[in-house]
Amino acid sequence: MLALDRLRYRDARRTTLALHGWIGLTLLAIFWPLNWLAGDGRTYWCYVPLWWGLALTIDALCLCSRGTSLLTRDWRKYLGLAGISIPAWWMFEALNNVLAQNWYFVGGHLFTDMPLGILGTLALSALMPVMFGSAEWIAGRWANKSCGERSRTIAATHGKVGLRRLGSDRVGGLCCELQRFQPPVLRRTRLLMFAIGAILLTFVILVPRYAYAFIWLALFLMIEPINDWRGYSSLLRWTARGDWRPVVYIALGGLVAGFFSELWNWQSNPKWMYDVPWFNFGHIFELPLLGYFVFLSVGLELHAVYRLVMGLVASKDVKYVYPTCDEGVKYATIIQPSQ
Repeated sequence: MLALDRLRYRDARRTTLALHGWIGLTLLAIFWPLNWLAGDGRTYWCYVPLWWGLALTIDALCLCSRGTSLLTRDWRKYLGLAGISIPAWWMFEALNNVLAQNWYFVGGHLFTDMPLGILGTLALSALMPVMFGSAEWIAGRWANKSCGERSRTIAATHGKVGLRRLGSDRVGGLCCELQRFQPPVLRRTRLLMFAIGAILLTFVILVPRYAYAFIWLALFLMIEPINDWRGYSSLLRWTARGDWRPVVYIALGGLVAGFFSELWNWQSNPKWMYDVPWFNFGHIFELPLLGYFVFLSVGLELHAVYRLVMGLVASKDVKYVYPTCDEGVKYATIIQPSQ
């Protein structure tokens, strides 16, 4: 395990918001109203300060709850997250434009292609910082009780109220309940995952109108076993020990990013709209309700992409993005399963 002093962790949680958190809140307070209320029809440029305002705010909240955050641990790696976010998301855009064509721009004529592409690129650079920062904040907010304590709570209430809880118990309790599932990391497990992902991607290519939803799962199923096979950091190493916290927290981090993306898009101009066969109902903002489940897998896919890139260009074992914390210690720690 990497020494805590090398990770530059703070000795205790903050009780006040750090400076970059106030900068983030200021950006949100200024550009959110402009994005929705500006009358010139060219509000898309507000997306860049909105996304980065959210990223800085979440990072500061994470620092308050955990005593550490992505930005304060290593600002260079934080910028690296931004750099990886850009090609990762444009990959999804390319798959959609070539195959599924489930979303499209309305009002894009207000910009030429180059300014629209530049603004989109700058905004999307905050995607991984927002997703992974949200995952760490959720870990710091909801990982306050040990699994043993939660298990005793479950045992005392099971049969009466079951798993009905509020707040931290609901998320943390889910992670503890998943401990009973410990799929072994075997060669055939990796091959099976990759094969399923390849089959799903083939369906998307051959029949995109019917298999479009598999875009958001196929790449994860293909990249994750490659990471594990190459010895890169992998979620499979966690789940093999019955520790599902990173999976749950990263997926929820994707949902947080997706929610704010759809919220801001709702009153923006230009904005994207959706054409979702069979499931085009129950809209929250512009996105059909079932579409929000996609963001859970987007978080996992982007995490797999990040691990693959870092394994190729940096180190197999980069202890930087891990949304977990050890209960009972005043330092937020990054847990790395044994290789």
